[in-house]
Order: sequence, then C-alpha cells, then structure tokens
Amino acid sequence: MEKREKVLLLSSIILVGFVIGVIFHYILGFYFGLPEPYKTFLCNSDLIFVDFNNILYFLKNFAPYKEFPNIWINYFPLAYIILFPFTLIKNLVISHILFISIFLSFYIYMNIKFLKCKNLSNLENFQSIFIITFLTYPFLCLLISSNFDMFLFILITIFIYAFKEKKYLFATIMLAISNAIKPLFLIFTFLFLFEKKWKEFFLSLTLTVFFIIGGFFVLKGGFLNNIHAFIINLELFKQYFIDNTSSPILGSSDFFLALKYALCTHNHFISISLLKKIYAFISFFTGIIILLFTLKEKIFWKKTALMIFYLLTMSFVILDYKLIFLFIPLWLFMNTKEKTNFDLIYIILFGLLFIPKKYILIGFFKIILCSKTLNPLIMLIFMGLIIFEQLKFKKEVNEIGD
Repeated sequence: MEKREKVLLLSSIILVGFVIGVIFHYILGFYFGLPEPYKTFLCNSDLIFVDFNNILYFLKNFAPYKEFPNIWINYFPLAYIILFPFTLIKNLVISHILFISIFLSFYIYMNIKFLKCKNLSNLENFQSIFIITFLTYPFLCLLISSNFDMFLFILITIFIYAFKEKKYLFATIMLAISNAIKPLFLIFTFLFLFEKKWKEFFLSLTLTVFFIIGGFFVLKGGFLNNIHAFIINLELFKQYFIDNTSSPILGSSDFFLALKYALCTHNHFISISLLKKIYAFISFFTGIIILLFTLKEKIFWKKTALMIFYLLTMSFVILDYKLIFLFIPLWLFMNTKEKTNFDLIYIILFGLLFIPKKYILIGFFKIILCSKTLNPLIMLIFMGLIIFEQLKFKKEVNEIGD
C-alpha cells in the first residue's frame, strides 16, 4: 500500500470507531442511566489529571519518598528530579498546562512529520492528521490521566529514531534515561547487541544504574531511607494492581489483568499466586521467542513493533494509555519503503488498536470490558503476522536457492 492509502484508511477507521464509541457510551449513560465507567470510554471523572497532580503534591520539598507507603510514588528517583521544576510554579493549572504542552508539541510535530502525504491536498492532510492525532483512544487516555508516560514516550521515540539513524551514543543516553525512570523498555538494549554494539549496550546499562543510584542520593530523605520507601511503595503497587482480586483495572490492555479478572476474580478457577507463576513463565518464554525473531527481522519497523507489542501484552500491568507507544512503529510503518501483501491487514490492526473498545462481555467472563481481551489479542495477531511473514519470506528465499 502507498502511504496515502494507509493514512486515509487509518483515519477512517479511527473516526468510525470514535463515533461508535461516543454513541454507545452516550446511550448507556443517558438512556439507560448507567454510571461510570459505562457512560464513558475514558477514565472516571475522579481520576482526571490525577497522576500528575498527585505526584506534584508528594514531590514537595524534593522528598517524594518521605511519606510512605504511597502507591503514587513508584517511579525511580530520576522521574521526580525531572518533574521537580514543575513544583516551583505556584499555580498548579499553569504547571499542568506546561507539562502537557511539552508532550503535545512533540506529539503533534511527529504526526505532521510522518503522516503528511505529498499526494494529498492540504484539506485531506489536515483532516487525516487531525483525526489520527486527537481522536485516538490511547492519546485521549494519556491526556486525561496526565501520566508521566508522556515524557517516557518522548524519550523512547527519540531513542528509536536516533538508533535508526545510527546515532548510537545519543540513542544510548536516551534509553538509559528512560530505563532509569521506569525499566519497562530494557528489552530495547538488545537492539545494540543485534548490531554488535557492545560498548553502547554496556554503557546504556551502566548509565541506567548510575542514574538510579545517583537519584536516591540526590533526593532528600537519605539514600537508604529512599530505597526502603521505594521498595515498600512497589510492594503496595503490586498488592493493589496484581494481587488484589476485588478491584480489577477497567482500562488495561495486558493479558495478565484480563486473565486474573476472568479466572480469579469471579470464576475462582485458580489462585492469583499460581496464575502469576504460570504467567511469568509464559512471559519469559515468549520474550525469548520474540527476541529471536527480532534478531532475524530485517525491516526496522517490524523489529520495533515486535518489541513494543511484547511489552504491551505480556507485562503484568499495562494500562490503556501505554498504547500511545504504538505510534512509534506506526510512524515507521507509514514511511517504510518495503511493501508486502499484509500492509492492508497491518493498517486495519493499527486502526483497531487506536479505537475505544470498552464494550461489555458476559457469560464466562461475567462482566468484562472488551478492551481487556481485544487489545492484547489484536497485538498477538499482529506479532503472529509479522513472524509468519518472516518465515514465509525465508521459505521463498530457500526455494529460490534450491
């Protein structure tokens, strides 16, 4: 498919999905009188902007770990060091607007840069880019929550494009900063190994450790006290999001929370403790398989997609706003020179991931939102197609060689 066709189809899917979602939840809320979360596909009204506001509140006096246990303070210190300047702005609204503006400026710029088509009119470009930019479900979730992943998204995007352009030292620094905030993207260090960039691989890990340890020293409260409080906060986070059966997360896209809700919360087929062990084994085994296929993959957008899909499906806790990271492989895919017979399916799958799907399933799952099962399922299908295409291409090459 040409880039023009990809952009137009993707924007059409997103627009239709957005409109259907709005109408569906409007009917639930205003005709059937159902409360939140049924009357909206976004988070509950009491959670709007809560991530940013809570972090700034506990970051006062440059001592975020002072009051614990605290479920809101679960990042490594570098996150709070970066956010501290925003606490110096007395007006919380202005501070919030400035924080969001940094993300929005980057996000809008990247969408214009990578989605604009030369063979579309200015009006068509504006319509398509506007829809893809502002009507996508992950963007709306992230904007409403104002989570620090706004900043992580910028760092990982810069890392990916720096790596693609072979600016390995700059890419190393960006990845190290990201992992020193939240080590979710440690898997990307394997990209250096795949390119035999041993120095950059070890430098990235060394810088990550340095930023983490240094951060515990810099923040007020004392090095050991900060580490102690951080560990307690992580345990609290684990108890609430992973071990707790009574409060399932409504806006999640990973398999674990969906399985926990279906198998442990209502049906009580197995214990959460057993599910965690099984899931950890499956996640580890799947990770090895994904890394092997990523190593053999020649097309860069597919390498990136495989890693990001794996993280978003097989991690223990992935809330829906993290789907914003799917824009990274999307931008690469939109501008790749390689064309395959699967391009149409790929763009449809991207579109399905970018629309709200908080429809209600009943029966075996009792009451569960579709996004809990559909999002990870779509990403697994996406990974499967990439792997299938890789194997298919290898088979064709071998047959030609024979």
